[in-house]
Amino acid sequence: MRKLRRIREKLPALQHVIVVDEKQAALKDGETAFDLEAAAPIDQFEAYPSDRETPSVLHYTSGTTGKPKGALHVHGSIFAQHMTAKWVLDLQPDDIYWCTADPGWVTGTSYGIIGAWSNGVTQFVYDGGFSADKWYQLIDKYR
Repeated sequence: MRKLRRIREKLPALQHVIVVDEKQAALKDGETAFDLEAAAPIDQFEAYPSDRETPSVLHYTSGTTGKPKGALHVHGSIFAQHMTAKWVLDLQPDDIYWCTADPGWVTGTSYGIIGAWSNGVTQFVYDGGFSADKWYQLIDKYR
């Protein structure tokens, strides 16, 4: 949210900002709170009719050699993310996995979120920047 709020005025096409599990008082103008715990359960959900080539995620490069560039991933990319998380990261069903990469970048999303979810692995996401003391506290607290 900090990052989005800093550039919000540069995003005239952005129509909705929905903040999950945040107190209404902490929101800024144009933001809407959504309380996940208080939301009514959904019994029926119609999936969007996609196939393996349907666009799913737009990742951005880090911009090391210039401005960041968008790289469109399709729904079929989940197979590579699943297999990488399973075989390379060796994620197991009883693991609690923390990918320390920023969740806004390709590694943080593909392997910190999508790969772990597709393998049924519990994950921990912390978007607070690096601090050795804080990270050791989080590891101790969440195992």
